Amino acid sequence: MTEDQTWWEPLRLQWMYSLRRALALLKECASDRKLRLLGISVCRNIHSLLNDGRIRQAINLAERHAEQSEDDEEIIAARGRLDEVVGRDRAGRISSRKQHVIDSEQAVYGLLQDPMAHGIDQTLEAAFRLIESRNGGYPQLVEVFHDIFGNPFRPVSFDPDWRTSTAVAIAKGMYESRDFALMPLLADALQDADCDHAGILDHCRGAGPHVRGC
Repeated sequence: MTEDQTWWEPLRLQWMYSLRRALALLKECASDRKLRLLGISVCRNIHSLLNDGRIRQAINLAERHAEQSEDDEEIIAARGRLDEVVGRDRAGRISSRKQHVIDSEQAVYGLLQDPMAHGIDQTLEAAFRLIESRNGGYPQLVEVFHDIFGNPFRPVSFDPDWRTSTAVAIAKGMYESRDFALMPLLADALQDADCDHAGILDHCRGAGPHVRGC
């Protein structure tokens, strides 16, 4: 598949089909962390999910899980709490519950799967339905996808010399706070470290959106 068909087409036509096709390719080589951060960022952009304390806690746990290699008891317990509910929903035995509630639970349940390659499809399918029911949001979802994975047809070799103490401090601060307002300053710090890669500098100075895993 060409770069235009696989990477840029989702911003134009048949975005959902194209996004799934791009994801299918990336699942073969993307890290578990990147896949999990994609699902988390998508869920964080669906405001209705964040209104539910239990769902919000599960998203936060999934985000923490992205930064560690092993499950802990809290994550296993959260997965177990959602397992029975989601399993009953799949079997269609809770017909009285609203679809958006079921989708919310399934989106977050997918985030807690291990490895994430087993859950990312469930998370995104449920998120797609939630977004569709609220009339839009697709373009931003595609932009988040692009932000996390970069363009696999144009890979970037990051020079270790660009990782100055200033650049690392700015990047770490944005990552931990989820506030990416300092991206232009990161571009300046990279440029001061002799980074002349137009793609990196333009991305840092661009409108975004920027999310964890950028």
